[in-house]
Amino acid sequence: MKNELINTLPQLKGLMTNTYIFAIIAAVVAVLLAMLVANLIPYQGGEVDRSYIRRRIWFLIIWFFSIAGFFLYNNFVIIGKIGNVAFQSKFMICIAISCLIILLVYGIMSFILMKIFPRTKFGSILG
Repeated sequence: MKNELINTLPQLKGLMTNTYIFAIIAAVVAVLLAMLVANLIPYQGGEVDRSYIRRRIWFLIIWFFSIAGFFLYNNFVIIGKIGNVAFQSKFMICIAISCLIILLVYGIMSFILMKIFPRTKFGSILG
C-alpha cells in the first residue's frame, strides 16, 4: 500500500479485506514454519522418546508469536495510515477478528495435519 492516508469508507473496507486475507496467509505460513521446526528437532532415542515436548513448546511459541506479531504490526504500522479516528476504531475490531482468524486457522489446520500424519515429527506434537 502507498503512503497515503485512508480517509474514505471504500478504502477502509478494502484495507479490512486485505487484512483478513493476510491473516489467513499468516496462519498458513505459521503452520508451515511449525512443521519445519518440528522436523528440525531430532528424536531423542532411548526407551522413552520425549522430544515431542520440545516440538509442542515450539509449536505453541510459533502460535503465540504469529498472533502477537500480526496484532502489533497492524496496531502500530497500519493503523497510523488511517486518518479518521472512527475508522481507526472500526479497524481495531478488524484486527481483533484477524487475530481470531489466525488463532482458529492455525489450530484447526495444525490439528488436521497432525491427525492425517500421526507418524511424522509434526504429528508427534499431539503426544
